[in-house]
Amino acid sequence: MKIRDTLQFSSGSNITILGFILIILLWIFEAALHSFIFREGAFLEQLLAPDMHEVWMRLLISSLLAGFIVYVQIAFNRQLKIKKDLLAEIKKTNDERAKTGSIIASVGDGLCLMDSNCRITYQNKIHEDLFGKQIGNYCYKLYKGEPACKECPVYETFNDGYIHTTIRTITIEAEKMYFEITSSPMKNAAGEIIAAIEIVRNVTERKWAEEAIIASEMRFRATFAEAAIGMALVNMDGCPLVSNSALQNMLGYSWKELCNMVLKELTHPDDANADMGLYEELMAGKRNSYQIEKRYIRKDRQLLWGHLTISLVRDSEGKPQFAVAMIEDISGRKKMEGLLIEIEEKERQRIGQDLHDGLGQLLTGIAFKLRGLGRKLERNSSAGVVDAAEISVLVDDAKVLVGQIAKGLSPVETEHDGFISALEQLAVSTNKMFGIDCVFICDSPVSIQNKTAVTQLYRIAQEAVTNAAKHGKPEHISISLSEENGKVSMTIKDDGAGIPDMSGKQDGMGLKIMKYRANLINASLEIKRDVQGGTIVKCLLSE
Repeated sequence: MKIRDTLQFSSGSNITILGFILIILLWIFEAALHSFIFREGAFLEQLLAPDMHEVWMRLLISSLLAGFIVYVQIAFNRQLKIKKDLLAEIKKTNDERAKTGSIIASVGDGLCLMDSNCRITYQNKIHEDLFGKQIGNYCYKLYKGEPACKECPVYETFNDGYIHTTIRTITIEAEKMYFEITSSPMKNAAGEIIAAIEIVRNVTERKWAEEAIIASEMRFRATFAEAAIGMALVNMDGCPLVSNSALQNMLGYSWKELCNMVLKELTHPDDANADMGLYEELMAGKRNSYQIEKRYIRKDRQLLWGHLTISLVRDSEGKPQFAVAMIEDISGRKKMEGLLIEIEEKERQRIGQDLHDGLGQLLTGIAFKLRGLGRKLERNSSAGVVDAAEISVLVDDAKVLVGQIAKGLSPVETEHDGFISALEQLAVSTNKMFGIDCVFICDSPVSIQNKTAVTQLYRIAQEAVTNAAKHGKPEHISISLSEENGKVSMTIKDDGAGIPDMSGKQDGMGLKIMKYRANLINASLEIKRDVQGGTIVKCLLSE
């Protein structure tokens, strides 16, 4: 057993045993000393029967020796413990230093330590890569701030012991760069500040992005405020958060009044459902934008036609946040279009009247002359009798064709049941022209006083029937006319292929024309696929 192991074995409860062993060994040693060195008797006699003086001497020496060994063991154990604790602390310190070094090395920012005079005492590799080796130099020379930078965060940290941050503009290799500099205090065990930790972060790209965002926001604000069309930012509930002066002037409300309203309150009741349905789809993320022409109610209760374009704005996670609404006043255009339609209809009627009264009368005269010529040729037994008869038939056919053309240009008569008669004739002509079973249904008389409304309703029916016959290839078409809750209802239904899915696409020209004509007379128009197949076109007119 090694001496160190023996000493360790002797610690604690084993010290007593070790003491007895030492006493026995000393007893034997003393006996041998007196027997062989001092010649005072036999060894066994000295060992087993010493006199009292030798006994007390041996016991005294053994006790002193045992006490000394115990003292040495205790001191040795204390030194071992101190050494062990010291090694553990050194290891812990080295581990912490290695950990701190790893953290500092992995930090993506420049880091340095500075004393109270702003002298750099340590810098990590990133700081060195940015500014070169600067240990022993003053930081304000590095940042071109002789003799010290204004509002220096290091000075402020040494003064109050808090963390301070500032932005510095530094030119490196003729390039202007932005750095965020943060100073933190480093304190000793007594709480005294012994150094400042300065972290230097390159925020050039962030500053450029911020400047670009600010510039973009300023441009947007200028565009928003000075735009000639009405603009508003609308929240998820359809309430305008912000509006420009153009929209306020357009509707006659102040921005505070608009902020307390919703889009539905500003919309004509007949247009509200279609608009809000689209807006709900927008806020649900089912579409990114939509456009619609609708009527607004001004503060003075006057109607205003507007072309609404509304686009969805999403947050960074792609969730709907708010919408940008742009409203163009198209009341003047609508009025002009109405006048054009009215002029067009009058021109149709004039041409139809001219065909009927002018060309029709002329053809009647020609037919009369041909019949007289035929009788003369027949009396004279001339060979041209047959030709004259054939020409007369052709002239009669031309008269019929002119009458049909004139009727198409001005189909609705001015009498009270002219509209019903015109729809009946539309069903008959559709049957003849396309070979499709087309019927007109009207259980009770329907009276419409507004002549413009009558004309536009007929044109809508004409367009719907023509579209169905050409594109749906139906076997049956029905035209129904009735009154529902004080409103005139006209429905065109077919059993053809049905209207195609137009989601995400713009309406065709025929649908646009029908909607436009309905808007002219303030009527609502619904076009949808029939669940049993085919298409249903329904127009409701409030007299």
